[in-house]
Amino acid sequence: MLPPKSIKRILRFGGVGGLAAATHFFVAVLLISQAFMNPLLANVIAFLVAFIVSYAGQRYWTFAANYHNHHTTLWRYGLTAIIGFLINETILWLGLTVFPAWYPLILGLAIIVAAISTYWLSANWAFKIA
Repeated sequence: MLPPKSIKRILRFGGVGGLAAATHFFVAVLLISQAFMNPLLANVIAFLVAFIVSYAGQRYWTFAANYHNHHTTLWRYGLTAIIGFLINETILWLGLTVFPAWYPLILGLAIIVAAISTYWLSANWAFKIA
């Protein structure tokens, strides 16, 4: 069984991640459906907006006890987010190639898979105490 501290951190990560994922999803859907933007471009913009939400929440709430200086955590988390985004964008591209009309479902799947990889990298590298 996981210790209470780990459970608390996973729940906080999930809460912040859920908020960032919802931000990502709704910004992308809004840009696609209202601005008639290409889904891949809309996904890039939505990712950038969600990154701000995610970094602030993870740094100042989820991993606050594992304090590093801002410079260290920002570049590490930025790289972590880029890796997650590349996973996200690849799944989205593959999904849209096969099922172009199902972009909300495909986008949701891409966000979930990317979130799992981002948690692992965040907990084990970006915010880990040396």
